[in-house]
Amino acid sequence: MEAIEMFLTLEWIQQFKNTIHFAFLLMVDANLSPPALEVSCQLVIESNVPVGFEPVSIAKSKRIAPIVKYVLDRSPNFLAMHFLALLASVVRLTRACDCLVSGMLVSISTSLDMMQSVAIGIAAAKASVEVDSNVPSQFSLPTITGDVMIVYSAAKLLQHQSKL
Repeated sequence: MEAIEMFLTLEWIQQFKNTIHFAFLLMVDANLSPPALEVSCQLVIESNVPVGFEPVSIAKSKRIAPIVKYVLDRSPNFLAMHFLALLASVVRLTRACDCLVSGMLVSISTSLDMMQSVAIGIAAAKASVEVDSNVPSQFSLPTITGDVMIVYSAAKLLQHQSKL
């Protein structure tokens, strides 16, 4: 992760300004340095591109503080989704979160709704924990589809009462 902080500098990111302006969504990762996070978010201000933030760890999650004003405003206090956990034969947990986020982002970028996208992300994460490599070399479409249907059909929107 040190390589990401060292080489994905704000100068390197700025060379993609034109591409970023046409993005459907900008997803930033807390492995980026604070200056790189800031410049990434600033590049999309004029374009009204929504920004998502992946905290990667508790320690690095604090990097959201200077950019929180750019990040999508999704408060779990008002509306939350509950998704079924899939049973998995866990071999390795490395990169499960990356597969979850990647599955969600690909789905969102193909115009699926948030609940469908989360279900796909959960299915991708399950597939990733069941292999010995960081990420599955291939996904079984029938298995992923079956898992997505299980998760999506059991998903529920939960209304939370404010405790204020």
